[in-house]
Amino acid sequence: MIVHPGDVSDNPIQPAIWPRGKTPVCASAIPEMKATNGKLVNLCLKKRSIEHDQEDILVTVFEASGATAVHLVNTVGMLPETDSFGTTKDPIPAFCEGAEKVPGFTIRLNGYGRSHAVAELVTPEIEGKVQVPCYSDGDALVLEVPGNVFAGYALIIIST
Repeated sequence: MIVHPGDVSDNPIQPAIWPRGKTPVCASAIPEMKATNGKLVNLCLKKRSIEHDQEDILVTVFEASGATAVHLVNTVGMLPETDSFGTTKDPIPAFCEGAEKVPGFTIRLNGYGRSHAVAELVTPEIEGKVQVPCYSDGDALVLEVPGNVFAGYALIIIST
């Protein structure tokens, strides 16, 4: 399993992502988390890492049974702008009815370069699958995630 930099943190915001009861949230840590997290993870992973240009999309990668799954969660509006308390009843804007769909973006999976890969996106927000154009670039697999397909959650399944 590859861990997204946002999942490895000692910043005070981390407990607020999975709150229990009323969890104090220090919003001052969010800009630092977005700007600096990932340095240690990338160092430990060496050549295997995830790059993308949507700072509000949490991306994790899992491998099993010859397939790779890329898990996408839109965190826009999920993290507080001011110090507050997080609860399990807080609405998550990306998962509310009428939420704006995510624009298209690119994910680069370094260390995953492979030929003849096929990528399909599934989401509970639509029926069926959406083809995700992908190509190898050296030792990286590049995924061109189509826009306006999901607002909150999606999974890309990559097979060879």
